[in-house]
Amino acid sequence: MPKLLVIDAMAGLYRSYFAMARMPLTTPRGMNVAALYGFVNTLFALIEREQPDLLVVCTDTPEPTFRHEAYGEYKATRDEMPEDLQTQVPLLYQLLETMRIKVLQAPGFEADDLMATLATRAAKEGFEPIIVSADKDLAQLLQFEKIRILSPSRTTAGQWNEITAASVQEKYGIPPERLGDWLAMVGDTSDNVPGIPKIGDKSATELLKTFGSLDNILSDVEKIEKKSWRETIAANSEQAKLSRFLVELRFDAPVPDDISALTFGPFAGSDLQQLLNELGFRALLKKVVAATSSDATAEERHYETVNTVAQLEAMIQELDSADFAALDTETTGLDPNQANLVGISISIRPQHAWFVHLPSFEGFSSEQTEENATIVEGSLFGELSSRRKLPAQSFVIEQLRPWLENPAKRKCGQNFKYDALIFYHCGVEVAGWSDDPMLMSYLLDPNSRSHGIDLLSQKYLNLPKIPTEALIGSGKNQRSMVDVPIEKITEYAGEDADYTRRLAILLRERLEEEKLTHLQDEIELPLAKVLYRIERTGIRIDPHVLAQLSHTFASEQMKLEAEVHRLVGHPFNLGSPAQLAKILFEELKLKPVRKTKTGYSTDEDVLQKLTHQDPSIPIPGLVLRYRMLSKLRGTYVDALPKLINPTTGRVHTSFNQAVASTGRLSSTDPNLQNIPIRSEEGALIRTAFVAGHDGWKILSADYSQIELRLMAHLSGDETLREAFKLGLDIHAATAAKVFGIPLSEVTREQRSVAKGVNFGIIYGQTDFGLSEALSIPMDEAKSFRKNYFATYPGVRAYMDSTVDFAREHGYVATLYGRKRPIPEIHADNRATREFAERIAINTPIQGTAADVLKIAMINVDAKLEKLRLEKHFQAKMLLTVHDELVFETPPEELDELSELVKREMEQAVALDVPLVADLGVGNNWLEAH
Repeated sequence: MPKLLVIDAMAGLYRSYFAMARMPLTTPRGMNVAALYGFVNTLFALIEREQPDLLVVCTDTPEPTFRHEAYGEYKATRDEMPEDLQTQVPLLYQLLETMRIKVLQAPGFEADDLMATLATRAAKEGFEPIIVSADKDLAQLLQFEKIRILSPSRTTAGQWNEITAASVQEKYGIPPERLGDWLAMVGDTSDNVPGIPKIGDKSATELLKTFGSLDNILSDVEKIEKKSWRETIAANSEQAKLSRFLVELRFDAPVPDDISALTFGPFAGSDLQQLLNELGFRALLKKVVAATSSDATAEERHYETVNTVAQLEAMIQELDSADFAALDTETTGLDPNQANLVGISISIRPQHAWFVHLPSFEGFSSEQTEENATIVEGSLFGELSSRRKLPAQSFVIEQLRPWLENPAKRKCGQNFKYDALIFYHCGVEVAGWSDDPMLMSYLLDPNSRSHGIDLLSQKYLNLPKIPTEALIGSGKNQRSMVDVPIEKITEYAGEDADYTRRLAILLRERLEEEKLTHLQDEIELPLAKVLYRIERTGIRIDPHVLAQLSHTFASEQMKLEAEVHRLVGHPFNLGSPAQLAKILFEELKLKPVRKTKTGYSTDEDVLQKLTHQDPSIPIPGLVLRYRMLSKLRGTYVDALPKLINPTTGRVHTSFNQAVASTGRLSSTDPNLQNIPIRSEEGALIRTAFVAGHDGWKILSADYSQIELRLMAHLSGDETLREAFKLGLDIHAATAAKVFGIPLSEVTREQRSVAKGVNFGIIYGQTDFGLSEALSIPMDEAKSFRKNYFATYPGVRAYMDSTVDFAREHGYVATLYGRKRPIPEIHADNRATREFAERIAINTPIQGTAADVLKIAMINVDAKLEKLRLEKHFQAKMLLTVHDELVFETPPEELDELSELVKREMEQAVALDVPLVADLGVGNNWLEAH
């Protein structure tokens, strides 16, 4: 029997909206699409569960229905649809259309009537209708055979409870055919159905059991024994009839005559995958691509496994005549400093690729292997490469070395930095880096959540990429690339190289069209090479320092816990939010700040507010400190020693160029961008970061207030520029101007307020934001901002003109032309629009600061490399954190390094105000900072 799945659109969307309220999800452009994601995810799950033959979505229309005409107050008590949900409705219809799912709606009728009409007709014609809705009115349909109803589980996401005639009987005490009568008597507050006053669930059930129907009750009202029931029913009989008219389903709504035409899909279209990508629904996109890859248009491809000397020689001969190739590696892990090489894929023309498969490589002699091994062992990289060298690897690498190290042979690679590190540990310095699709995609679409090869292939080439999980699995069952059958890994690796080369050519054309080529060629790609050197160097961490800190922090935590227990009067689990909430709000009678689904919140923001609510109760402050120490231990102190590379004795972070929309760098595994500095305890963690050699020093170089200096340059405000040119303390100078007092009389508190405004302005901070940030009254914050803009009118003009530019062009740009699209600047939702305006103000400043630091890093690195070659200069760049660069150096090179770094950082860009880099030196990072 063919299945017809009938889905209630608005009920599903509303349910997803509230279910996802605590889990906001935005598109790469910043629009809230959490409800849409929940709905579509549920839709795919339902299709997978029920395997329907037909599918239709029913929805209401804005026009009044016959029910509104009969009763003007029908649904009058319902709140207006939330604004951020309204914006998702058009996207829902667009997505359903793209999925080729039919949407039914009819003016004058509700979705329930369409569903009832369609389901009953389908049942008569031999279909199995399955209705998906939590609307209890629809349970009336269970009086008909073949109709099923699925209601979303209230407790388990992604699960449905099947509503049956028996479950209706059990819940209401009446059969489905009497449910309309029951609802008419009880009423419905959600739809503002009046019902009969003073008749509740139990009384309605008892009356229907006795009389059989509402009609019988109304006609035999004098026979009702209970006086109060008799009187209220008699007095409200017309209201009862009206209520039944409002709750009863209609079976004459306009629906298609040919039910078999309600087909859906297929989902293989590029338009659907493009839309899912634009919405940022990566998991759903992956599912769709995986499910439809076999249906994709097949193209003739030639991916060759290279595992003999003859094949390798033939490949190298072709490579020598090629000007541009894509290069990729397959390895045993994601950490390039510890992964082993499994194979190398190369492509020099579309739909063709080679895959050199090391585990099966054969045909070379032991003499060749020994000779190659000697060459590698004696090289600069011998110590690192020897630990992972395989006979086949040693032979193949030496044969490929001339091509790999030839700068005239242009090579592109997806996240090329990773592959370069893999080859470095095999004894090769890859030359000829020319393009990286990941970086190119990032420049074209910085708001996108991902720039991985799978998404780029689908987005730009309309070609599904074999998922990595298809080869090695995931979770506990994941296997190594070494164990993948040769045919499968050749196909997978061939795609990597083939698609990468095609993407590089296509995306370069796009960059040229957008006038962004210079950003890849002059900033991002050169920076990738700098980061490659930084990552391979790593930074030394002293585990003994961290072990001592862990002991100190743990001891203080024990004391804090004991003190809290003493103040409360009994022990409890300090790590349990529920137990803590009970202590704070029930025993100590503090006023709750915010409620969540699981109870009253005790997060950091709440505890901060509670510290001021009753200063005589110190417990919130003690818990905050306990949590701070716990986070420091778990995130840094106890975690960092486990990440020390056993071969190098250093920690090697991975820097990400294609994550932050502003152009800023981030780092992972571990994240060294967020090593704490504000708290005394957090700052102590930096004492564990030391130079890699005894007696060497750490040098820290940090741009001083670069974003404020850029504001002065970009805004042209003469007062702000003059303060920087005179070398004044900009925060004190701002306080003096705004408060109208001499600079010498500015207090610490006044400077602090000015500092908050100076940096807040850059981020488009509002009066409310300033009030919250500085804990000052709203009128005071408003007055201060007003005086600030009066002092620096150029800043106000710059902010207004930047927002106007974003409105007109849909994007903003940095000083170097890095663009960030801001389509939400035209959003109907006020909150979304104001957020977009803040982004518009901040991005040119923060993005330009990022560009300036990147240029400085490139220039400093070039000078260091030149000195290394000329006179074996040993100092190295170790880290970049926000506006700071960190180096290690032998003492005898310190002066030259300091002069070089300061010069290159301060001369990275010519501004109308001076750039200043503050330098510090010490035995560890904290001393130097």
